[in-house]
Amino acid sequence: MLPRTLPRLWSARPGIEFRHVVRVRPRDRIALIIERYLGREVLRTCAAVLAVLVLVYAADRFTRILSDAAAGAVSPNLIIQILGLKLAEKLPVFLPLALYLAVLISLGRLYRDSEVVAFGAGGVGLWRLSRGVFGIVAGFSFLGAALSLFVSPSMASMRSVLLEEAKHEAENRSFVPGRFKEFGGGDQVIYVEGVDSESGRMSDVFVRVRKPHRQYVLVSGAAYQVVRPESGARYMVLEDGWRYAGLPGDAVFSVTRFERHAVRIEAQPRETLAGGRKMLSTATLLRSGNRAHFMELQRRISAAISIVVLGMLAVPLARTTPREGRYGKLFMAIVVYFLYTNALSIAENLVERGIVPGLIGVWPVHAAMALVTVALIVRQNTGARRLGARLRPDWRLRGTGASS
Repeated sequence: MLPRTLPRLWSARPGIEFRHVVRVRPRDRIALIIERYLGREVLRTCAAVLAVLVLVYAADRFTRILSDAAAGAVSPNLIIQILGLKLAEKLPVFLPLALYLAVLISLGRLYRDSEVVAFGAGGVGLWRLSRGVFGIVAGFSFLGAALSLFVSPSMASMRSVLLEEAKHEAENRSFVPGRFKEFGGGDQVIYVEGVDSESGRMSDVFVRVRKPHRQYVLVSGAAYQVVRPESGARYMVLEDGWRYAGLPGDAVFSVTRFERHAVRIEAQPRETLAGGRKMLSTATLLRSGNRAHFMELQRRISAAISIVVLGMLAVPLARTTPREGRYGKLFMAIVVYFLYTNALSIAENLVERGIVPGLIGVWPVHAAMALVTVALIVRQNTGARRLGARLRPDWRLRGTGASS
C-alpha cells in the first residue's frame, strides 16, 4: 500500500513523477561491460575468419567455373552470379567453423594477456564468461538455422535454374565453325564447317565416334541438335550423309548411306547442374517420407546445433598460458573439429544406408560432444574456484593479528 502522504504530495505538486529505479550491483555492471567487450572481440574475429574462409573457397570455385566457361558450358556473363549464389549456399557450412575459431582465438588472447585473471579479480569468473559466450553463440545459432533451413535451399534452386539456362544457351553455341570439339573424354570428336546463328542448324559436319572394338566416322551436309525432355540427353541429328564403320589399319570397312542418323552427345545433364535434394525446400522435406530427404533435413538442423556445440567447446579449449604461445591449442582444436565433423559424416552415411534408424540419426554425435563440452566447462570452472579459494588471503586473521 502507498503511504498516506503520497496522494497529498501528488495533489499539491502534480509535476512530480514517481519512477521505479532498478539498481544494478557493481559486480553485475562489470559483468555486463566484460560481456560487451567479449562480444565485440568475438564478432570482429569471426568476421575476419569468415572472410578468409569465403575467399579461399571462392578462389577454388572461381577456377572451376572459369574452366566450365572455357569449355563452353557456362556463359562468361554468368560467372559472378553463379559464384555469388554458391557462396550464399555454403554459408551454413562456414559459419560454425568461423565462430569456433573466433571464440578460440579471442579467449586465447584474453588468457595470454592475463585479462581473464583481471576479470576474476573484478568478480567475473569463468562461469560468467561462459554465459556471455553462450549468448553470442545462441544468436549465431538462430542465424545459422535461418540460413540452413531457408536461405541455402533457395540459393541452390536459383543456381540450378541459372545453370540450366546457361546449359541451354551453351547448347546453341557449343559448336564453333571451323574448330574441332571433343566429348566424352575424346571418344567423340565433332567438326562443323558452318552454324546458322538464328536456327542453330549446322552444315558440313564430321563426326568420329570411338568404341572399344570399333570406330565410326560420319559425314553429313546438314545437322541439328535435339534434347529429350524426359532424360535430358542431347543428340546431334545428321541428315543425308555417309557412315563408315571399322578399325584403323583394317581392310574391311562397312559403308552405309543414311537419311537421318542421331549421335548422342551427352547422355544426361551434368551432376553439378542438378541441385538434387539440396534444392528442395524445408517444407517439402518435412512432408517427404524418403530416407535421403529425412537425412537432408537432419543435416540442415545439424548446422544450427553444431554452432552451439562448437562455440561452447571453444571455451575450455581456449585456456592457455603465456608460455604456450599464440596458437598453443589451435592445432588440437582443429583436430577436435575434424573428429566431430567426420563423426557426423559417418552417422549420415549410416542413416542413408539404412544401418541406423532415421529417428536416431546424427543426434548421438551431437549429444556426446555436448556432454564432453559441459564436462570440460564444469571441470575448468571448479578448478578455477579451488585455485581462487587457495590463493585468497584471510583478511580476518590479518586484521586480528594487527590489532593484537
